[in-house]
Amino acid sequence: MYLSYSINSTPKATWSAMGLRSFAAAASGNANEAGGCGKIQPDMTMNFTGSSVTQLVGNAATGNWNTVTMGFTARASDGSGESVQDRWKKFFPNKAKLVVDYDTKPGAPHSLQAAGVACGSGVLTVGTLSPTLSAVFPDADSGDSLTGRFEWIEVPSGGIGSVTDSYPGRKSPPPARTGITPNSRATSSAVSIVKGSTYAFRARGTDRAPYSLTGPWSGWCQFAADTTVPPAPTVTPDGVAGPGQSMSFTFTTSTADVTTFRYGWSNPPTLQVAATGSGTKSATVNVTVPGFGQNTLWVRGIDATGNLGNVGSATFTAPRPAPPVARWGLEQYPGVDEVAALADQQPELAGDTDLDTADVAWADDIRLISGRTADFDGDASRAFTSAPVIDPTTSFAVAAWVKLGEAGDALPTRNRVAVSQDGSRNSSFSLGFRAGVGKWNMWMHTDDTASSAETGSVVSDAPVVTGVWTHLAGVYDAANKSTSLYVNGELAGTTSAAGLQAWPDRQRIVIGGELWQGNSVSPWSGQIADVQVFDRVLVPHDFTGQLASDPMSGGFNEPGILTPIEVGDWNFERATPCYLMDLRDTCEAAADTTEEWGRWLALTRGSAIGTGRSGAGLWLDDEYFPEDGFTESTVEYGRSAVKSGTTPPDDDGLEFTQWQDEPVLRTDQSFTMSVWATLERLDANQTVVSQRGAHQSAGWLTYDSEIGKWMFVVTDEDALTTSLEGLRSSSPAEAGVWTHLVGVYDAERKQIRLYVNGALHDSKDLSFTPMASSGPLMVGRTLWNDEITDQWDGGIDDVAVFQGALTDAAVSQLHDSQVAPG
Repeated sequence: MYLSYSINSTPKATWSAMGLRSFAAAASGNANEAGGCGKIQPDMTMNFTGSSVTQLVGNAATGNWNTVTMGFTARASDGSGESVQDRWKKFFPNKAKLVVDYDTKPGAPHSLQAAGVACGSGVLTVGTLSPTLSAVFPDADSGDSLTGRFEWIEVPSGGIGSVTDSYPGRKSPPPARTGITPNSRATSSAVSIVKGSTYAFRARGTDRAPYSLTGPWSGWCQFAADTTVPPAPTVTPDGVAGPGQSMSFTFTTSTADVTTFRYGWSNPPTLQVAATGSGTKSATVNVTVPGFGQNTLWVRGIDATGNLGNVGSATFTAPRPAPPVARWGLEQYPGVDEVAALADQQPELAGDTDLDTADVAWADDIRLISGRTADFDGDASRAFTSAPVIDPTTSFAVAAWVKLGEAGDALPTRNRVAVSQDGSRNSSFSLGFRAGVGKWNMWMHTDDTASSAETGSVVSDAPVVTGVWTHLAGVYDAANKSTSLYVNGELAGTTSAAGLQAWPDRQRIVIGGELWQGNSVSPWSGQIADVQVFDRVLVPHDFTGQLASDPMSGGFNEPGILTPIEVGDWNFERATPCYLMDLRDTCEAAADTTEEWGRWLALTRGSAIGTGRSGAGLWLDDEYFPEDGFTESTVEYGRSAVKSGTTPPDDDGLEFTQWQDEPVLRTDQSFTMSVWATLERLDANQTVVSQRGAHQSAGWLTYDSEIGKWMFVVTDEDALTTSLEGLRSSSPAEAGVWTHLVGVYDAERKQIRLYVNGALHDSKDLSFTPMASSGPLMVGRTLWNDEITDQWDGGIDDVAVFQGALTDAAVSQLHDSQVAPG
């Protein structure tokens, strides 16, 4: 049995391409049903085992391979005997099984607590000389049973930074905890400490026999005793709220001279509330949940003489974030007409609030190639609902993609508002551009009267650049009575929003202007897309997403609110090989879910369709169907194109497709390339997907033979002399293994990222904007210095491209959705 290359066709593989990569195991057997060995021999089960097989499967698991391909031969392990007739074997592939007893090493424990209080970055003070130690012990094998061990020390005078695995000496550990359910908390028996010393502990887990794999240590949690100050209060949540939603907590202490509680989402806490009551003191507060997944609120009491008490905490896992209550795409593209672009995509949440328009035009190719985006003229253009969507006196948020003017335009001398909500006289909030300071701005009005004043005005740090797409989000937090502004997913500022009154006459959401003293003012000039309105606060995770693998997550891949649009995908289920260039109904691959765009992949001569990662796949090399006995060299790749017609029949009655090459991506804006690929050779540079310009490709996913790794590369200018920036995978590429590759250009963060099999391998800040590329998407080649080069040799499947930047969690989600179950 050998590790083999990926199967490129079924039921008969192309044997010239199906090399045997490495020997795995040998087994002997005989089964002669014809009686040629003197007796009838029944079918025999062949078991291939051994350390090489274990290592092979372990490498596949560690590398997150999607498949493992094995080849079998009847020859001896030294290669002899294959032509000997009595060594002939017939295998039954439908009965083949890979039996794996797989064990995952436990992860590093997290969420450490001393005396039941969550640890932070500093030294935690506890109000007892007999604290318990606890942690959550993670393990991907949910059915496992773990043993948790705690190690603790007295921190030396050199501080925690001087601690090593052997220094200082360890104190007598509490008994190990056994039978721990993976991903649950385990608590030690109490340890004894003294005042005046600082201690630290850490933990690690070991899974059950026969594996007995021990995971890494957690970080250190430092703690010390102080029994002279108020003890840690009890912190009791009233239910659990989602990210950005309000949640109530009650603090209680039996220490009668506590006058104040300090609380907050970080330690030490800074917000204050008075403690009331006689004997038992208490206070109840409403706070806004600040993040996805696990959150911790810290609380301490302060007594009448000003002594800061020990800190208590409450940790909980927030449910999944609530979606927007209204959303309007404001973009037309194949499959989405004007009615759909103006329709509320969330009609079941806040009522069916489709948009009407006045003097709104539609600009071509602004954000999407072959798309149209809502265009506002800086005068009378508006889009609006017929009813209010939010109550401006409760927490809410609004987000939108905006482009102010055109590149090179001077900044406007008047305010320009992208989104607002009307009252009878004034808009309750406005999100847009603030003239005078030349920056992005979120502001509110105190009430809906003639004497209303601005409040909660928060501006961006950086000035506005005209003609550049920017993501804005304005937030009002009713619990904190504050407004916040996010620009391209980064918090630009937070300020107090005082004096807000009720808005009994709430009216429509307006896109493209605001209402002030009964007049429509601040008209938007430029384009607006993807407006979202929330009945909650937006939090940082809404923009970055959160991975399910994050120990602090709720166990889900949360991609965030910045959703790219898929503008092309080809899974090769409706693809035909290319024997005669451009012959009608051959040499082509139809799009999968994006077929409305009319974008095909036109395939060059020699391109083959065989077995892909799942279903059919594209197979390329530099030879014209060698398995059929041909020896002709070829240049094989696919390119994005639309069908413009067919030629008249020639003398043989053949018709040929006429193609018009077409780009798919705006490569000078955020974009994502995704593909599954398998290499047949490792000794040459090979590009799996790119998008070309006149002289260079703007971005490409490639294999670099010099370093033996995957790369994602972007180009500065479409010129023969230009700058490049590239990322490389953290591990070598493997031949014969289907691998998921994703390259992301994130214009808003000025960053590029490379993912392999759903995991981030490399990222880098970018000093330039990649070139705009007017040429087609290329599959299996790239354009470099006017030369179409880097021929792919192997299989390609599930090509997908997105206008916009996928987050870490969105890439992981995409990968997981394409991996075959089991």
